[in-house]
Amino acid sequence: MGENMFFFSAKTTETEGDRAVASLVEQIDAQAILQLGDDPPAGWLDLAIAFVSAHFSDSIRPIVDGLRAELQPRVLLGCTAEGVIGRDQEIEDKPAITLVAAHLPGVQVSPFLLQPADTDWHKLLLDSEEFRRVVEAPLDTRLFLLLGDPFSTPMDDVLEAFNTNYPNIPIVGGMASGALKPHGNALWVGENITHEGAVGVGLSGALDVDVLVSQGCRPIWRPFKVIAAHRNVIFDLEGRAPLAWIE
Repeated sequence: MGENMFFFSAKTTETEGDRAVASLVEQIDAQAILQLGDDPPAGWLDLAIAFVSAHFSDSIRPIVDGLRAELQPRVLLGCTAEGVIGRDQEIEDKPAITLVAAHLPGVQVSPFLLQPADTDWHKLLLDSEEFRRVVEAPLDTRLFLLLGDPFSTPMDDVLEAFNTNYPNIPIVGGMASGALKPHGNALWVGENITHEGAVGVGLSGALDVDVLVSQGCRPIWRPFKVIAAHRNVIFDLEGRAPLAWIE
């Protein structure tokens, strides 16, 4: 019987980068001790994924380096985000970091960085040999995790390249957010931090993957015209308060 996989999560709203790192590490270590014992095996953390609110844009490097030094994951992946989601809370409009840590025995984690020289995406995405060389995913890859910068990454073409060169392998992930202009977002994989392109990992080996899509809500009744709103808060739907339409 193989060793069990474990997943741990943490979130922090500390406003200073070093204190945020310390809080996340403390939470992950406490969970790991409960599941793996007081003396977890060396190199137990195979993959860590961190989502950092845009408030920390000027201190990404020390946060990434701090997490790597303290947790020592085989691969650290992540990006900046407008809002971050923890196990029991979504945090928007204030400093926050969420972290998922995975113990994946028997699984190979293969990191990659898609950042063509001179942003020559055409050459990278249409050259199958070069694309597979950059991604360097094993033949038994079961899942790709992919994060991209929306200002610099032709994501439709990137996904098409994956579908062509790695057919029938599911891809999950999303786009970095929080910035209003190019080079404002940050993405990282391993020790590499970039402000353009895409980062990701391939997971292969002793795992099976089911990809589920959860719709957060479903539409009811007919479409309405929004008359007044501020950011994500709606005040007026066709002359009435939103709740008035469903009362």
